Amino acid sequence: MLEPIMLGINHLDPHGPERIKHTLERIQPEVVLAEGSEITLINGQRYTEHVREKLRSSDISRSAASAFMQLQDAEGYEQEVSKEYCERNGIPFYFFEDNQITLPAQGQLDQVLRAIKSGLVNPQKLLEENSIIVDQVYWALSLIQADPEMEKEWIRRNQEVFSKEMKDFKREEIMARRFHEIRSAHPGKRILTINGFYHTLIDPTENTLYCKLRSLNPKRVINHPEYLDFNLKNF
Repeated sequence: MLEPIMLGINHLDPHGPERIKHTLERIQPEVVLAEGSEITLINGQRYTEHVREKLRSSDISRSAASAFMQLQDAEGYEQEVSKEYCERNGIPFYFFEDNQITLPAQGQLDQVLRAIKSGLVNPQKLLEENSIIVDQVYWALSLIQADPEMEKEWIRRNQEVFSKEMKDFKREEIMARRFHEIRSAHPGKRILTINGFYHTLIDPTENTLYCKLRSLNPKRVINHPEYLDFNLKNF
């Protein structure tokens, strides 16, 4: 069977939607398996529409509303964009069925919108800062994934953050079982998994999804056009 491809993404990438479209076009996978579930996708879409309606009825400036909406659209973009791509191209698409999105508490959105209106929160500035941070993360990934020992050392030095993101690794077990289920249903097909980048790292304790699939020699790619081309050249 062909080696799986693991696409590492940042869930809050403001440029994520267009970047993942580019990645899918470049890779042209035969089967796609993404984090989340149909329920998380539907709930996320409903909440995004709720935000859009709130902005329409508010007196927040158009530029601030547009920036805030771009930030909102970046949350969970990988589910909607990858599913639409697969449906349009006749590619089997599945969810890992691994988690449920926790939506903001009632009233939290109103507090944020009031903060934007008062000037305490600047969506345009947040958008710019997020873009810089995400690109720095992808740059760091490109470096550490080129050297397994550096990757393990990076995780050791950032163990607190890594442990917070990965929690107890139960999701890794759920996703690994789901992967093998889909792989058995599509023998001989190259599967692309779409995961937050933490799941694609080499964990010293061998508990990440990447480590659980390591016997299959998965190929890792980064959801950024600059590093994607480099990854594909090394396949």
